[in-house]
Amino acid sequence: MWELRGSVSLSALEALVTYLGGLREGRTSVLFVSQGPTMGAGGLGNMDRLRMVVQAANRGNVTIHAFDPRPLGSSRFMGENSLAQLTYETGGRLISNSNRPDDRLAQTIADASAYYLLGYTPNRPVSDGKYHEIEVKVKRRSMRVRSRRGYWAPTLEERSAAPPPPRDSGMSEALSTMVKPYAGEVVDMWVGASAGAGDATTLTMTWEPAERGSDVDRVDIEPVYPGQPPWPSGAPLPENARSVGSEASATFDVTPGEESAFRLTARALDGEVLDQWGYTTVAPTFAGTPLAMTTPRFFRARSAFEWRALTTSSDPLPVASRTFSRTDRVLVDVGWHTDGDEPPVVTASLLNTKGDSLVTLPVAAQGSGHGRVTLPLSSLAGAAYVIRIEARLGGEVVEENVAFTVE
Repeated sequence: MWELRGSVSLSALEALVTYLGGLREGRTSVLFVSQGPTMGAGGLGNMDRLRMVVQAANRGNVTIHAFDPRPLGSSRFMGENSLAQLTYETGGRLISNSNRPDDRLAQTIADASAYYLLGYTPNRPVSDGKYHEIEVKVKRRSMRVRSRRGYWAPTLEERSAAPPPPRDSGMSEALSTMVKPYAGEVVDMWVGASAGAGDATTLTMTWEPAERGSDVDRVDIEPVYPGQPPWPSGAPLPENARSVGSEASATFDVTPGEESAFRLTARALDGEVLDQWGYTTVAPTFAGTPLAMTTPRFFRARSAFEWRALTTSSDPLPVASRTFSRTDRVLVDVGWHTDGDEPPVVTASLLNTKGDSLVTLPVAAQGSGHGRVTLPLSSLAGAAYVIRIEARLGGEVVEENVAFTVE
C-alpha cells in the first residue's frame, strides 16, 4: 500500500516539474510536503520513478525543496532517503526532524527569490543520455554554494526529434492577455468592441479593483482620439458611464480602423491619484462586413443572489477580471454581426494551453445577434484555459479566442 502511494506521489511530482519546466526560461521551485515516498520491499519500480522525477527536474531547471512536517524525534518512515535524493540532486533544501521549521522555510523562499545562473558547456559528448555531476566552487571561505549537483544529457534521439508544432497565433494572443506586470495593476480592465450606430464601433470599458487596488473608488477615462477633447483633471465619469458598487462601465463610439487613445486615472475616495496609464486600440469594423464577432463578455456570480440578479437582468455588467474560482458561476456572452438576416452557425470549445480541445461548449441562443456559454468551472483543475468561438456563414469563417484562469 505504501509503495503504491509513493508511486502515485512520484508520478504527480514528475508531471508537475515537467509542466513547470516548460513555462519559461529560468529556474522554478517546488516545495514538496511529504514524509517521503517509500521505495517498497524491492523498490525497483519506485526507484525508476524517482530517477525520472530527478531527470525531469534537472532538464526543466526545477529545484525541489522537501518539507517533512513530522516533529523532532519522529520514528523513521523509510522515506527519508527519497526526500534526500530529490533535494540533493536538484539543488534544493531538505527540511525535516524539526519543531521550528520556520527559519528554514524562510531561507528556502529566499533562495528561490534570488540566484545566479551560470552557463556550462561540457567537453565530453553531450548526447549520451547519462547523468553528469557538476561541482561549483567559490574562492571566499565564508561563502557556501548551493547548486544543482549535475545534469542529465539528452540522447541523440531527443536532440534530433522534430520540434513541436507552433501554437497558432490566436492561442498565443489570447494567452498573452493573461500576463500582467510584476507589480500588478490597481484595477483589472476589460475593453470590448461591438457594432455601434451607423458606421461607428462601440467600445465598452469595464473595470474592478485588482488584488492590490482595494482603495480604488473610481476610474476616470479621458478619450484623446481625434474629435474628442481631453477631459479636465478630476472631472466625473461621463454621463453614459454607470457604476455598480466598486465596478463601473463606460461606452464610447469611435471610428473603426483608426487608432483611439485613452488616459485612465484610478482615484481613491478623496480624489487621490492611485495610478495612471494609457491605452490605445484600433477598433474593428462591423458595418459592411459580411460576418464579424463582437468581443466575448464574461459575467460572474459568486452567490445565489448574484446569480438571480445576473440571469434576470437584461443588461448585466461584464466583469473585467479573467481569474475565477471553481465555486464561481460564469457565463460568456457571444455576439456576432452580419449584413443579412441569416444567422451564422456558432460553436465553442474549451482548450488547454497546448491547444488541445477538452470539451465542446453548447452555445444557447439569447435572441438576435448573440448567444451564451456556461463555463463548467467546478470540473476544471486550477490552470489557464482558452475558449475558442467560431462562427460560420456561407464561405465566411471568423474566430475569437479568449483566455481565463481557474484558481
